[in-house]
Amino acid sequence: MPAETPLLDVRDLSVSFRTERGVVRAVDKVSFSIGRREIVGLVGESGSGKSQTMLSLMRLIEDPRATIEGSIRFDGVDVLALPRKELKALRGDRIAMIFQDPMTSLTPVHTVGDQISEQIRAHRAVSRKAAADRAVELLNTVGIADASRVAKRYPHELSGGMRQRVVIAMALSCDPDLLLADEPTTALDVTVQAQILDLISRLRSQFGSSVILVTHDLGVVAEVADRVLVMYAGRVVEEGTMAEVFRDPFHPYTWGLFDSIPPLEGARPKRLRSIPGSPPSLMALPPGCAFAPRCRFRFDACAIRPPARADGGRRHACHLPSERRGELRARPIEALS
Repeated sequence: MPAETPLLDVRDLSVSFRTERGVVRAVDKVSFSIGRREIVGLVGESGSGKSQTMLSLMRLIEDPRATIEGSIRFDGVDVLALPRKELKALRGDRIAMIFQDPMTSLTPVHTVGDQISEQIRAHRAVSRKAAADRAVELLNTVGIADASRVAKRYPHELSGGMRQRVVIAMALSCDPDLLLADEPTTALDVTVQAQILDLISRLRSQFGSSVILVTHDLGVVAEVADRVLVMYAGRVVEEGTMAEVFRDPFHPYTWGLFDSIPPLEGARPKRLRSIPGSPPSLMALPPGCAFAPRCRFRFDACAIRPPARADGGRRHACHLPSERRGELRARPIEALS
């Protein structure tokens, strides 16, 4: 039986920007696919290319100095080749996005109910009243109490958690096939964060949506994701199911991310381990493996850029031999001298 065609298939996606100081390659030949009704976590440090990858999927990078290369196919359609009219119809309808800062995602001069209604009427032939009723229904769905009253409020009258729920309601307004969630829990307290994650995990059952969840928080990924992509310096360095990556990460960068998390069991460490050094400048990436200058396990082969290779059904980009990973990871991660 043939495998199901992925909802989203990205191949060799690159995003670069021309600047006065040279070319910045924010995304460097990234490839991945998203299955139908799948939740994928995209993790990495700030500046690793996560948000630029998401923006490029909806062709929201409109800087004249930007160049986007590669292939983005959504449900078999080449997104990069779509005429603007068809692209506008796709955005907010079949593909929706939750942006990182809900305050800047909402217009301050219109009520939140009107903004959700406008989104609905842009893609559906419904009356104003039907759109307004649907807006209240969506606010109820995302857990806002007294939704009819909240719909008449302006963004500045709501808390950060409520604004984030409004943005999610707006993204869900047309039952999208794919939801791009860029740091949806940033700056929220843990209680609201848990509620937002519960909403995202319910999208699959209630709306049948696939989700790409962008975050730097591995705890968030563990809560909702089926599969994990780890990015570093604009490249995907590891990919696997959530269970595989959390149980047995392959790449030294992923090891560093896990080692920086306080342990839930055992003795409390005097000091959390950290990844030495800083992420490289995207304008002057080191030759070979971009993580090599920060990796205590680097060796001669790291001078050559590691290809993305399959290993037991997983993908990673590291030259370390698989038979030595367990031994090497057991060594303490210390600052480079």
